[in-house]
Amino acid sequence: MTLNIIIKIRKKIYRNLSKSPWLPNRLRVIFLRAAGAAVGKDVYLAPCWELFCHLGEEHLLTIEDRASIGASITLSSNPNNSKLTKYFPDVVKIGKVHIEHDAWCAMHSMIFPGVTIGKYSIVGAGSLVMKDVPPYTMVAGIPAKIIKRVEVDNENND
Repeated sequence: MTLNIIIKIRKKIYRNLSKSPWLPNRLRVIFLRAAGAAVGKDVYLAPCWELFCHLGEEHLLTIEDRASIGASITLSSNPNNSKLTKYFPDVVKIGKVHIEHDAWCAMHSMIFPGVTIGKYSIVGAGSLVMKDVPPYTMVAGIPAKIIKRVEVDNENND
């Protein structure tokens, strides 16, 4: 076996462990970092979340400090090998998923490739996020639309 294959297998194991319902959050975060994603401090990863990307592309995911990823959420960073990328370049694409600090993505939501969830933003449960979410914003729906502005009192920890 080549070293590259061994590294990919290890990353696959780490990714699977990062969504385990039997491990505490702290270990889920450690395993996601070991898989190659950039994960900040005090991040919450609920069990059973999912990252769809090719092995070795985990670096396309960034979750900043104090962000919260809900249960059964899907973060997608590519369309795999589909020829649909030629026909739907705005929807089917490879891209980073960036969740900025203090954002909350509620359960059963799906974040598409190339999307940034802004700081202090909330993604409502079951939402389909295909475009960037501005900071201090609540979005919800399919597709996700802005619901309201999020007011934060004491934001001295940026």
